[in-house]
Amino acid sequence: MGNMGRKRCIIEGFPERLEGLYIKSGLSQKEFARRAGINRKSLREYIDGCGSPSIQTLAHICAAYKVSADYLLFGKE
Repeated sequence: MGNMGRKRCIIEGFPERLEGLYIKSGLSQKEFARRAGINRKSLREYIDGCGSPSIQTLAHICAAYKVSADYLLFGKE
């Protein structure tokens, strides 16, 4: 997937960290998104850097995949 054609996301590095989380999960996009409480289209937009999640959506992703918001937003473990 990489960065080719990727629009700049407001949250620097978020698309790459989310994509890494998705790949590491081993799930389909549809299942990853379902568990995170979003639809597949939104997941794709976030990974492509075309959109940023709401605070509530970010919280759902963090809870579903047991990662911190600091990690997804800023890359801090």
